[in-house]
Amino acid sequence: MRLEGLSVSNWACHPELEVDLSRGLQIEGRNGTGKSSILRAIRFAFASTAAGYKNRMIKNLERQAEITLSFTRDGKKYSINKVLHKDKPSTAQLTCEGELVADNPKNVSEALNDFLSEEVLDSLHYVPQGEITWIVDRLTQKGGRQELDSLFGLNRLEKAYKACGEKIREVKVKTEVFEEQLAKYPEDAEKEFREGLGGLSEEWGRLGIQIAEKNKVLGEVSGNLSEVERNISELKRRKVEREKIEVELGRLEIAISDVSNRIASFQREFNSLEGEKNELAELKSQASQCEKYAGLRKLLTEFTSLNDKLAQTKADEGESSRLRELELAVSGREEAGKTLIEFEKQFEKFNAALIESELEVQRLRAFLKDLRGLSGQANCPRCGQALSKGHLMNETVVTEQTIVKEEDRVGNIKSKEPEVRTFLDEAKARVKELQKMEFELKSLKDTIEKREGERVKVLKDREEISVKLKETGYDGEDPSLVEMKVSEYNNLKGKIEVVEEKLSGEAELKGKIEKLTKDSDINLARKKELSEGLEKIVFEPKELEEGENRRDGLFKSKYAIDGEVKELSFKLRENESKAREIEDKKKGFYEVKKSREESEAKLNLFLRAREVFHTDRGLPKYLRDKYINTLNATLTHYFKRFNQNPTYKEVSFDKDYKIQVKTTSGTLGLDQLSGGERVQLAVALRIALIEMLSPMRLLILDEPFGSLDEEHRELLGETLNKMAAGWQLILVTHVHVDSLYLESRELEGY
Repeated sequence: MRLEGLSVSNWACHPELEVDLSRGLQIEGRNGTGKSSILRAIRFAFASTAAGYKNRMIKNLERQAEITLSFTRDGKKYSINKVLHKDKPSTAQLTCEGELVADNPKNVSEALNDFLSEEVLDSLHYVPQGEITWIVDRLTQKGGRQELDSLFGLNRLEKAYKACGEKIREVKVKTEVFEEQLAKYPEDAEKEFREGLGGLSEEWGRLGIQIAEKNKVLGEVSGNLSEVERNISELKRRKVEREKIEVELGRLEIAISDVSNRIASFQREFNSLEGEKNELAELKSQASQCEKYAGLRKLLTEFTSLNDKLAQTKADEGESSRLRELELAVSGREEAGKTLIEFEKQFEKFNAALIESELEVQRLRAFLKDLRGLSGQANCPRCGQALSKGHLMNETVVTEQTIVKEEDRVGNIKSKEPEVRTFLDEAKARVKELQKMEFELKSLKDTIEKREGERVKVLKDREEISVKLKETGYDGEDPSLVEMKVSEYNNLKGKIEVVEEKLSGEAELKGKIEKLTKDSDINLARKKELSEGLEKIVFEPKELEEGENRRDGLFKSKYAIDGEVKELSFKLRENESKAREIEDKKKGFYEVKKSREESEAKLNLFLRAREVFHTDRGLPKYLRDKYINTLNATLTHYFKRFNQNPTYKEVSFDKDYKIQVKTTSGTLGLDQLSGGERVQLAVALRIALIEMLSPMRLLILDEPFGSLDEEHRELLGETLNKMAAGWQLILVTHVHVDSLYLESRELEGY
């Protein structure tokens, strides 16, 4: 895995910046030029959270910052893109060969953690300012061994060891509980369960035989009871049927009598209708003589109404005069509109000139402000020549005079505004007034035309009514006579309607008589049929009483036997309940016994597992020894490569991770090495751990020379040169080191 390139936007003090990381990089520059921010951009690419970056790394006055870091792994090119936002959560994407792998910060972090964990990156690859020897210094402090164990993953085995201890205590408690539960059962519990269930089984069989015998007797009694019930039901059915026939016969007697009375009443009413027929003929004769007056009255009423409407449609001289006046006034509508358009154009030109002059004044004032802020080292913004003091003064005076002229022009334009606006408002008022007159003219024309149409229609309708009056025989009779004849005609019509209504019921009355006669015949026939049916139904009350007495006796026998069966069934259920109780106890016994056995097996398993994870004699010791042996060899290789002292033979760790340097004359501790040797040892240890734990041969150093004197700087520079050929080295510094020959990039001027 290798870093390829970095680009940032609005990051710290960098508006835009692209950096090639493929061959390693040395960035030099003075303090405050944004060197360390480039390293923080690389760190942010692998960060699982944006905390600590949002408020510090977004460029001043910007709303967001963006970084893109590319790297290769297994021959494939990956790209990380992250965007910090001021006012909303950050966004992130991870692509591989242009294909999207993850599209949010959480998923991107999880995917990158599979490549390179944050713990390894922070502990080994990324070296903050002043911490070049931190990795060896930390081993002499409290917790240093645990941090190295954590990098090797041994802390997880320590947690497993502690977890096994907790599980052992937990399972021991459970095992003791199961032992206490088993102690509550008798020693020969299994034998007691077996004997108890055997005795209950024998009693269960005996009770089953007794219940079967009782049920057989109960079946015989139930059969006899069913036969008696059927006989009683038949007798009751006959009784009910006879009672129904007797009730219906009584109802028919009443109905036959009622029908006879109604037939006699309708016959009397039918005989009285003959006199009503003679009266109807006389009334119709009188009504025919008055009938024409009803039509005459309606026509006379319509004729009078049309005369009134004709008077209402007479032309109004005042409306005609107003019509001519409006037509004359509206003729000037087009000319007034043209005048308004001309004034509006003039007003627009006036406003445009005013805005142009005001903008020119603003521009000149801004120009004057810029002139006053320029120094003698600047160029003239107007002509581009070097700006002398006299030139600057001359430009200032000319600009001030031009501002005065433009302000006078603005004042002159504004002074004419009331006059122009007055002409425009008058033209608008005239056009609006003519629009109102035009609307009034149209409305008045519509009213006059509508009235003239109504007058023509009324004259035509009146002529038609006159013709109809002549056709109906009108001979100039007085309207009061006509009204009297109409009243007489209406009175006769009312009498005719009353008589006709009486006569209209003649056919209905005749039909009612015929229907009632037919109903009477039907009722008589039904009465005869029911009487014959009643004689055929045989019923003896004594026979029903004897059957009910026998049924009661059978019921008593059935209830007695049923009670005995229920008592035996209860004993049987009680027997089953006792058996279930014993079975439950038996089940509980075996469950507790099984749980105790499982708990003991689990306890043994955790005891063996705890031995496996034991810190001083289990898997952690084996792995620690293995890691230390590998680390000793790798650390010795790199330290001897950086340090050319021939007396130094081997660097090794003891079981507590204390560093020892074996020499030709003895063994040295860490505190016996010189400052430069401690630096070389720290770099060698970091490289050895990276080779063991990381997929990247990468070292990121932030100001590694800042806390070193010149001798140690040159020594560290030589050490870094030796490792740079096979490693990817990225560092920033404000101190130039002659012995360091990496590709560099200056950041001066940012």
